[in-house]
Amino acid sequence: MVKADEKQPSIEQDITLDVCWFNERPAAVRNKYIIRQATFETQGLIRSINYRRNINTLEKEEGVSELKMNDIAEITIHTANPLVFDKYTENKVTGSLIFIDPDTNETVGAGLIK
Repeated sequence: MVKADEKQPSIEQDITLDVCWFNERPAAVRNKYIIRQATFETQGLIRSINYRRNINTLEKEEGVSELKMNDIAEITIHTANPLVFDKYTENKVTGSLIFIDPDTNETVGAGLIK
């Protein structure tokens, strides 16, 4: 039971998160993936790549069209079903998710919800 004065989780389909890409196949806008968050699973797609972090300077690189292996970026996804989540800084379990390639069943990325 949650007390009335405690912060409630968010319930949304459009979610902004930081992602680390694990796969040789690049991630791009409109690519579809299985999104797994805790025990919940749904389909989703990358709606936008907001920026990529330069891992040497930590500067934001805008105008990026795809993510390659080991890229770290801020993206926005859209899920087929709403996710119930908290920010990663508030709850590591409900604030994180993974991306699964629907064709190969490989985990291709991991994200931290902002």
